[in-house]
Amino acid sequence: MTAVPAPLVFDDVSKRYGPLTAVDGVTAKIGAGERVALLGRNGAGKSTLLRMALGLTRPSDGSCRLFGLPAADHDARWSVGYAPQATAVPDRLRVREIITFVRDVKGAAEPEALIDRLQLKPLLNRPSGVLSLGQKRRLTLLLAFLGDPDLLVLDEPTVSLDSESRSAAWELIGEFTDAGGTLVLASHDFREVATLAHRVLVVSGGRLRADSGVSDLARSTGIVVLEVPRSDGIPLDGQSWDEVALVRHGTDRTSLLTRRPAAVLERLTPLAEAPVVQRSPTVEEVCLVLGGAR
Repeated sequence: MTAVPAPLVFDDVSKRYGPLTAVDGVTAKIGAGERVALLGRNGAGKSTLLRMALGLTRPSDGSCRLFGLPAADHDARWSVGYAPQATAVPDRLRVREIITFVRDVKGAAEPEALIDRLQLKPLLNRPSGVLSLGQKRRLTLLLAFLGDPDLLVLDEPTVSLDSESRSAAWELIGEFTDAGGTLVLASHDFREVATLAHRVLVVSGGRLRADSGVSDLARSTGIVVLEVPRSDGIPLDGQSWDEVALVRHGTDRTSLLTRRPAAVLERLTPLAEAPVVQRSPTVEEVCLVLGGAR
């Protein structure tokens, strides 16, 4: 039996802009039906990876393949719905005209249900140039869903959306993946990643720092959080202990993130006025440590 090509493959892909390396040797394979998030801070290289994945930017080294074909191949992109981070649509065209044009190109049915669910009906006769950022984002999401794609590539899909619109977008994306569609999502929103993805690729400084299931991310990185009440008796400024990767000060507690909990406990316990609490990190905390590459 012939194996079905993976929807998306990054093969040791890099991208340089002069002296700047935006993406550095990323390799990853995304299988059919997977829900994968590229998670990282702004400027981590997520958008560049997605643009290379879709053949919109040529890699400096390595290659990207869509459904077994080179990413730049027009046929490879036919089954892909894409919502870029920059919501660039023709300013002078009305929303209805933009939807009709993309619908006709993709041979899609009239998207009445999508228009209603993304609350675009009152905007159909407006030129896109007068839309707010959130309204343009909803339009871009609708265009990505047209034509029943097999793969959705979404770059920060809910930026600028209010809570109601964000919930509607998450619901649509969830229905797509529940029906077997493949999702590749770039986001710096930890809650969004935990809601929509089951696998996380943590990107920092253009490199792939971790590749794990959402629930396994903390265990796979070996990061532990030690918590103590805030106290002037513990001289921590985030740089003073080599064993500590990150210090976070809350209202009444200080959290120390480390891969060497035994060493930190040995130094911390004699100083602490109350028992030290040990717990697993959140997805956000893991990414903050990995983002520091420490």
